[in-house]
Amino acid sequence: MTRAAQEVTAALKAAAKAQRATAAALEALAEMVGTAGPDISPVQHQPPEVDLLTVKQAAKQIGMSEGYVYRAIEENRLPVVRMGNRVRIRPAALAHFVERRELAPQGAVVVPLRHQAPVNEEGSQTTESGTESPRPRPR
Repeated sequence: MTRAAQEVTAALKAAAKAQRATAAALEALAEMVGTAGPDISPVQHQPPEVDLLTVKQAAKQIGMSEGYVYRAIEENRLPVVRMGNRVRIRPAALAHFVERRELAPQGAVVVPLRHQAPVNEEGSQTTESGTESPRPRPR
């Protein structure tokens, strides 16, 4: 055998020995992580699942009509996620929407969101000119 052939044979034997050592190391690693065999599948990263509700699901969840939910969306009282011409609602946004509509307990002081004319003891509102007008009754 020529010298070049001997060098190639030695290199092939060394490569085969290294390959066997690598396979043994992979098997030991697989046993440590609980996977059988030398085949370790690559980790696939998947985006987190996002739970989004349709308008119908949101309406059912809060016990209201779909029209009510659509009105809340149109009036920007309920934030949504728009995907093309579709509208989806995050469950956290729906929960916040409901919490903001929670009534105050009996005897609690409620601060009005908009400026309202002061109300006197008889239930009449005092206008800027100082005259009183009857307080509107709730419907």
